[in-house]
Amino acid sequence: MISRGVCGILRFGRRFFTRRVTAKESMTSASTPTARWLPPGLDSFGRVWDLRTGRCVMFLEGHLKEIYSLHFSPNGHHLATGSGDNTCKVWELRNRKCLYTVPAHQNLVSAVRFQPTDGHFLLTGAYDNTAKVWSHPGWTPLKTLAGHEGKVMGVDVSPDGKLIATSSYDRTFKLWLTE
Repeated sequence: MISRGVCGILRFGRRFFTRRVTAKESMTSASTPTARWLPPGLDSFGRVWDLRTGRCVMFLEGHLKEIYSLHFSPNGHHLATGSGDNTCKVWELRNRKCLYTVPAHQNLVSAVRFQPTDGHFLLTGAYDNTAKVWSHPGWTPLKTLAGHEGKVMGVDVSPDGKLIATSSYDRTFKLWLTE
């Protein structure tokens, strides 16, 4: 069985990192030799933590249900979050604002991923058994990737942007060619 993890965002200097923890870890604090990190919990708020001080330096409010997935754009200025409210939000981190709310799926959004080269495309995966490709500007839908018989739990794009990988609760993964 695939279990849900809690995602946290860590900041060290000007760099941001994500970490996925188990439900057991989310009940306790985690620490490193240089900083203390507190997992955010399964709620509707995004938090950015300073790794050196252990303090929340940014609070992102806007989802109506818990956040299940997040991913930074390649330039580090945007963050995409996927939620139980069936939406994906794209946040501008410099201004601390939600730029777009993408009504992405018919069920909770379990995975989000920016295209690794320039971030002009966004992938979302959801419990409606589909993954979708969105195009910027405006995050308009380009393609729906249907074919799984279970919830889509993960999405990724190859470094060259030519392949999309999806994994599902049906115990399969699929590779898709980008067009």
